[in-house]
Amino acid sequence: MWSSNSEEIGIHYNIYKEDVQKEIFTQESDTTIFDQKIELATEGLEPYYLDHLKTRVSRKNSIIIARYILSMRIETNLSLNHRRGIITSLKMLSEFLSNKPFPEMNREDILSYLESLRKSDASDKMHKCVSTYNQRAITFLRFFKWLYAPNTEASKREKPKIVDNIPTIKRKEKS
Repeated sequence: MWSSNSEEIGIHYNIYKEDVQKEIFTQESDTTIFDQKIELATEGLEPYYLDHLKTRVSRKNSIIIARYILSMRIETNLSLNHRRGIITSLKMLSEFLSNKPFPEMNREDILSYLESLRKSDASDKMHKCVSTYNQRAITFLRFFKWLYAPNTEASKREKPKIVDNIPTIKRKEKS
């Protein structure tokens, strides 16, 4: 059982991280399992989602994305659009950080990526980047909570430091 003590969470995560990395390495050597997982995760989506996970994202990150999608399909009823958004967000984060493995990412990596989404008022008069920024921040919060505690019930997962206090942006327009 996880406690609210963030130091203890870090210890549990490090143990889990080592196990995940060993399992990922084993699975990477088995192309059939790798292909099956990412095919299941992208089932029903346009073919380029599968292609991007195979060619643009590292195998380690692709298998983690696939596991996350499969896990979320069990925990919640993910729509096709929600899966598209999750895969796109995680793929873009991975690409932005030159395919740095998700378990090795830190808070500064996440903030750097999110900051890259922001645009000037002149280039984004409607402030559409605010919605993209906020949606990705929420996706990353959920993803890293799962990554750090995949065997914990979703509502009981602790917020890891990597995504703690990541701000959302208020829109300038009133709706």
